[in-house]
Amino acid sequence: MMKLFDAYRKQNTEPNHDQYCDVDFLLRFWRENKQKYLAPLFGDQLILEKEVEYERGKDQLREDMYQMIKGQYKFIDSFILAMRDHVMNQEGNYSVVMDNMIGCLRNSDNLVNNNLYLGYKDVYENGRYDYEDIKAHTFEFENGRKIQLQAGMKITRAMTQLCAQIGLEEEWEKFRIAHSQVLNQKKLKGTLCLSIHPLDYATASDNDNGWSSCMSWRENGCYRMGTVEMMNSPMVICAYLKSNKQYMSILDNCDWNSKKWRAWIIVTRDVILCNRHYPYHQEHFAVKAIEWVRELVGQAYGWEYEDIHTDFMAYERDTDREVEYRTNYMYNDIGGDDVIGCFRLGAKMRDLPGYINFSGPAECMVCGEEIRPEVQEADTLMCNDCRTFAICHECDCELDEDQCWTGPDGNTYCEECYNQLFHECDNCGAVEARDEMREVTMPVFQEAIDRWLKEANNGKVPDRDNAIYQTWRHMHWNANATSGTFTVCDHCAYRLHITDIDFCGDDIYVPDPHQHDAKSAYDLVNPDDWHWANHINQISWVDDEDRERAEKTKRFYEINWEVFLEKYFPNLDNE
Repeated sequence: MMKLFDAYRKQNTEPNHDQYCDVDFLLRFWRENKQKYLAPLFGDQLILEKEVEYERGKDQLREDMYQMIKGQYKFIDSFILAMRDHVMNQEGNYSVVMDNMIGCLRNSDNLVNNNLYLGYKDVYENGRYDYEDIKAHTFEFENGRKIQLQAGMKITRAMTQLCAQIGLEEEWEKFRIAHSQVLNQKKLKGTLCLSIHPLDYATASDNDNGWSSCMSWRENGCYRMGTVEMMNSPMVICAYLKSNKQYMSILDNCDWNSKKWRAWIIVTRDVILCNRHYPYHQEHFAVKAIEWVRELVGQAYGWEYEDIHTDFMAYERDTDREVEYRTNYMYNDIGGDDVIGCFRLGAKMRDLPGYINFSGPAECMVCGEEIRPEVQEADTLMCNDCRTFAICHECDCELDEDQCWTGPDGNTYCEECYNQLFHECDNCGAVEARDEMREVTMPVFQEAIDRWLKEANNGKVPDRDNAIYQTWRHMHWNANATSGTFTVCDHCAYRLHITDIDFCGDDIYVPDPHQHDAKSAYDLVNPDDWHWANHINQISWVDDEDRERAEKTKRFYEINWEVFLEKYFPNLDNE
């Protein structure tokens, strides 16, 4: 019965020996404590299921919409450039309207509501300036067609008209479908589960639905021992909404429920609580789960409870019935305004316990021995005797399972030694010894700074104390500083045409001017201000001052490339 749980604990512990205890021994605390009063609620089952209908809240819709937007930035950039190229009349409120349209496409709240906001304009009336919302704006295109947008119209309707005009119908259709898929999930049917199965505690924050938490076994969560306490607690049920499409693969051809939403339901004679929910707050699920548990408890034991309160901690304080909720290893998130629950019917403060500790025993997932909370941290599933200890191949320091880095030579290193000895190629991603990598750079020359300043100052080099001069000196450090680096392996250095030169007594690697011009060289090394200057020039609503700064920055790099060629490749044109 517990084959999958046994496999999962072995997949997520890496002992340096084969001393796994029998899974029946490992689950002795679980059996003993769940039998106290939770197991009878479940009859002969470990998981109960119930079909529920629900309407997702705006918080969840906004989060889903945000995730959708992150995959659509390329389309949004294409829309910006296409509008700049096709719209003829770019005066008046054009920049303001474009800014706000792009803001709508990048704002999850706007897309959930699907309302277009055009911004506001300054108005001068009765001797003073004021603000007025832009109610409409007309775009005039190169073919003479005009499209008028109204504030408050559907964003999708506005974008459909504009994208048809500028030739982005296919790209917009992909965005529209993705947007529609999020909104179409507003009302859904799902399967709510109540579980005391050990594997549901182990996978409480592991799933195939794209979310995680500090309790994750697979991602080495810093509170993952807390899930063992919840598994062994006499009062904690795992409630979740299971996915009917995604399933976690544990073993070949053996899957497990993947959780779209999860919370702990804490059940005692005095109180039923639902703690913080993951990955989003969902009152509907939490209330349904508590109602269901309350019904099961009533049938089994005749216990009765008050009405459910969705801000339970405030309700506690208002009724002067404050109980402290404690844990051992488990992250204790009971205390905020997202706790939902109810007291026993007619409970008085004098009848309630001063505190409730809802943690069960913690135990090592290898040997099964109990672990006391004061002995070690919560960021492991193993006791100190079973934890994997390794020795750094370079500095001989001791490492536990979370501190081991494997080098391309197959040896184990601590993080510090690994970073000193190895580096990842910025082009192909291969990890190699750092002394075998090539750090491609472009030196910044004092002559380039002086020549640029001379061009910008009517043929005169500004005084060295000049503020503009000092700004550039600060940006580029000094004559020997570099303005960007790009680290590559030998193979990529050859493919990308990298050469080496003697620069101020040191060998450095630079783009080969026989194969690169200024633009391709700096695109390769990609200094921050070069990247900014090229990127900002592609955006339509940038003001003239920033556009001028971008052009000057690009000119500075062009001059630096010229100085570089004069110094190290003076005969380049003749070669």
